[in-house]
Parts: sequence; C-alpha cells; structure tokens
Amino acid sequence: MSYTYPLILFPTTYWLNNCSRKEAKKWFEYYLSVIPERLQVLQEYLNATPGYEDWKLGYATETVRALERWMIDHVELRNKTPEEIEQYSTSIPERFKGHVPVDEKLLTDKTESLAVDMSMYFGEYMRHEDPRLQWVLLEKGKRSVDYQNPVIIGTGLREQNPRWLMRIFAYKISDHSNEPDFLINLKDTWMPELWRERYMTKEETNKWMDDEMEKWRAQTKGK
Repeated sequence: MSYTYPLILFPTTYWLNNCSRKEAKKWFEYYLSVIPERLQVLQEYLNATPGYEDWKLGYATETVRALERWMIDHVELRNKTPEEIEQYSTSIPERFKGHVPVDEKLLTDKTESLAVDMSMYFGEYMRHEDPRLQWVLLEKGKRSVDYQNPVIIGTGLREQNPRWLMRIFAYKISDHSNEPDFLINLKDTWMPELWRERYMTKEETNKWMDDEMEKWRAQTKGK
C-alpha cells in the first residue's frame, strides 16, 4: 500500500541555542501537543509497509522489536555538499582533530523526521515503563547539546534527550554498528541513570564522556 509520509521539522541547534526562552517554550509545547498525532503517523507508515500491516502502537517487547526492525530498513543517507564538509571539518575542536573522522554523508530529511517521531515514541516508551518520568524543556546549561531541547527527566543528575539518541541509532544503522534489541537495551541502560543522585565513579564518568562525544558527533553531522 502506498503511503505519503508527512515530515516533521525540528529546529536547528543554532536556533535552539539562540532563540528566546518564550520561543523555546512555544516550540516545546508544540512538540508535546503533536506526540499523539505523530505516533499515529508512525503507525500508519508501518501499517503501509508489507509485513507490518498488523503492527499496533504499544510498548510490549515484541512491538518494540518490530519497530526497530522496521526502522533498520528505513534509514537513508545523502552526500554532504562540499560546503557542509568544510563546515564540519572546521567545527571539530582542536583536541578532537585527528581522532574524529570527517563524515561525508548526512541523514536525509525524511530520516531526520523519522528520528523525531522515534524520539517521541522512545520518550513515551520510557514513561510507559516508569510513569514518574516526565518531558521537560531543558532550560539550563547553554553549552549543552541538549539546551532548550525536549528531554526526559527523573530526579537524577542526568537528563535524556531521545532525539539525539534516535539520531545516533540511525547513524549506527547506516554503518551497521547497531546491535540487536538496541531500543530495549537503551531503555534498560537509561532507566537507572535518570534516578541516579550521586556523583559518578571514574569509570562511569569515562562512559558518560564517551556518550557525550557520540552525541556531539551526531550533532555536528547534521542539524
């Protein structure tokens, strides 16, 4: 069955870093308001795909696994323009140069849109597993890649940005580095982190820094 997937646009990092608090809140309220609609779009897209006609929105293990299999088949890349390659190269901090490869491809607009829909699904998946979690607009830490983004929080020291996680997932799919049950394992990994109220050990700090590096790479690859 043919299906025309309607894209959803997400603000650029530059816009989020520079817009007013009022504008950011307006965007956040819009993001939350369209979650039900976008999850319905996601279901319709799956149902239009052969083999997924009976998939229904939900958070049971097999439902999550089916969505993950579907997403693996729907990630698309495009070539960067010379200007985008140059911009990316010059954006790499000096301490990372020589260690961070210059990627020559980006997610297509359609895949970026799917990452937004998947972020809404994943955030709701987290909240389904623990209803105490909530969506908030991150209003502190202007140097953070999560600044003025919709994030999931508990009472811990960290917040979760589902969109960056889903963009990372998409890039992992594109280079075949994703592992089975990625979404389920990601949920299980993050759940205790959102309630962690103590400072991290050295090993935990190193892992967090690795995560931040991956988020930074995902950010500088695209919007």
